[in-house]
Amino acid sequence: MNTQNHINGQIILHARLPYHEIRAPKDYIYYKVRVIGGLGGDAEVDIVKQRANCIKVLANILQVCIQHQHIALYLVRFEGGDTANTIPANAEALVAIPSEMEQDFKDIMIQGSCALQAQYGVTDPDAEVLLDKAVWHGNIIDEISTRCLLADINGIPTGPLEMRADIIGTAMTSNNIGCVKMNHSTSCFEIMNVCHSIKEYDLNLLASKIRQILEVSGAEITNC
Repeated sequence: MNTQNHINGQIILHARLPYHEIRAPKDYIYYKVRVIGGLGGDAEVDIVKQRANCIKVLANILQVCIQHQHIALYLVRFEGGDTANTIPANAEALVAIPSEMEQDFKDIMIQGSCALQAQYGVTDPDAEVLLDKAVWHGNIIDEISTRCLLADINGIPTGPLEMRADIIGTAMTSNNIGCVKMNHSTSCFEIMNVCHSIKEYDLNLLASKIRQILEVSGAEITNC
């Protein structure tokens, strides 16, 4: 069932994306990756300031590992943000990677940190990527679930999508992924997304596009 919360020019979508767990392959090691120090802010008021969405930043870095360096990366955990209406200032993932590709992985993290500063050094001067070796003895999230979550986060547009001509510095239409949490009792990623627009047609069209992206991966979308 697909429903939406349509109040005062906004639609809040609550997606539940199921994940499956497997035993970790042999010779895998673990790292905690954090994107921290973003300024965050209100998803409607501050979205035009082009601040970093740390959930998007983290998902992009991890997807680069898989797509461009062909690192067989698995998620163990991925979480970030607090509410749909807040630009996430922090995000964190625990990942499993092949031990023989550790240096390649570290190199991508360095490149990702440099890219973060290059893109957001003015708006989020304290934002940074932190990498720490970790220990994990439990199951990990399988390849399909890992790829679906990262692809969905990267595929959903965030920030101001159209600006108003009559009021300078104000968004006509915008979108924000505000929160990603893991619900271990239901084995789902819970993704909170809020669409804003002063045009009802554009608002409904944007929400429909985001639902389609998530539903392809098997997510169930309901109102908050």
